[in-house]
Amino acid sequence: MISVTEDDITYLQAAILESEQCRTGKTPIPCDQLGDPPRPSDIADIFSSVLGDIFHAMDRPKVPVKHASKKGYFVALQNAFFIWDEDQMAELRERMAKAGKTDEEIDSELYYNSKLFRGCVARRVPPPSILYWRVRAVFALYGNIVDSDSKKPLFNSRAWAKARNVLNEIRAGLYSDPPGFEMYTYKLDKNGEVKKNKYGMKMIDSIRGTNRTEAYHKGLVTTFGSWICGIEMSDCLLAERRHRHNQRVSEIRRLDFPILGHFDTWRVDAIQNLVWKNHRIQIYPGWTNASDYKDTEESFDTVALHSQPLHDALEERMKEIDASSVKLSRENKYLADSVGAKLPFLPFISDEENVLYAHCVLDGNFPLDDDEKAAIAWCKHVDGVKIMPKLPVHMRTHREAFKRNQRVRDSVARAEKGQSALDKLNEVIKSAKPSTPAVA
Repeated sequence: MISVTEDDITYLQAAILESEQCRTGKTPIPCDQLGDPPRPSDIADIFSSVLGDIFHAMDRPKVPVKHASKKGYFVALQNAFFIWDEDQMAELRERMAKAGKTDEEIDSELYYNSKLFRGCVARRVPPPSILYWRVRAVFALYGNIVDSDSKKPLFNSRAWAKARNVLNEIRAGLYSDPPGFEMYTYKLDKNGEVKKNKYGMKMIDSIRGTNRTEAYHKGLVTTFGSWICGIEMSDCLLAERRHRHNQRVSEIRRLDFPILGHFDTWRVDAIQNLVWKNHRIQIYPGWTNASDYKDTEESFDTVALHSQPLHDALEERMKEIDASSVKLSRENKYLADSVGAKLPFLPFISDEENVLYAHCVLDGNFPLDDDEKAAIAWCKHVDGVKIMPKLPVHMRTHREAFKRNQRVRDSVARAEKGQSALDKLNEVIKSAKPSTPAVA
């Protein structure tokens, strides 16, 4: 087993504090499977506005379910990623002790079931220059521990590869808390007051992770998974769901936000303005009138994905097309208007488009391998009836499907002779007449 020595701890402490002791050339926390560690001075404290989910990072190096060191490893890894708020932790332990808990019982609950602690004690994720060494030490310490029953180490080669990737992501700042950004909110009850647990500690809620995003996406899957609806209707449903979701979240997480019992927020705006005009009183001090803000050009849901050169190419082609021949359905008209174009960008649908693409493949001047240029060149053939404009992604996916289908046709042609022999064999070797079921 590779251990973390006192020398390693002393050296890293000196390096982080930029002490003269760190200039000895020592290699801290060596581990063959993790490769040579960087010098502490080479790890820059950079941060990302988009953070990875730490639970998923911890779970990526897969470990045996029944390995004796699994529990200790995950607790150590959790403690490496997160640093408890010392003041809040001390207050909670003091309250638990007054309630009759011994230090051993408190430590045991923290080790085996930390839900109570996570619900009222804030944690922070240190910057990369600190987090890297905390996590590397856990990997180095536990990765080679052999289970007494299976005789296998906690990490196999795949787990070590995943661990190296996690360390690289830590250096990229993908897990550390950005400075000055609050990662917790207080939990509120139905009256808008902060909830407290059985020890009188204020309950908190972390905004880290992807649970809420996944829960929102699950609702979308439920809404659209088994219900066929058009683009315009989908945008309306998404807008309504987004509006209601934002209001529900505000009721839960924003102090002094009123619980209305309905979602007609524009009515609240009107009443709030009327009462203020007549009586100079705010009915809901924690309410922000969205109706008072100016509308912007920002759009949601169905948005433009095409580039300006592609847009210009389509505009030029539309000058050559007889507008009276273009008759778009309501759905396609809505889609075109949503992206600010004269025609909607659609995938390959019609037979005429498939035939035209085959001709383009044979045309040596058509830029097949450049999706953006191919979409622009395609605009020269658009008629708004059978041939519609394409996005670069449409050109790419159709090119891949075309090549795949061509390989299938070539394979069938190569196997034609052998298939003929199989057909002849099946024709010769068969029953002369249908078999009669036996009578039991």
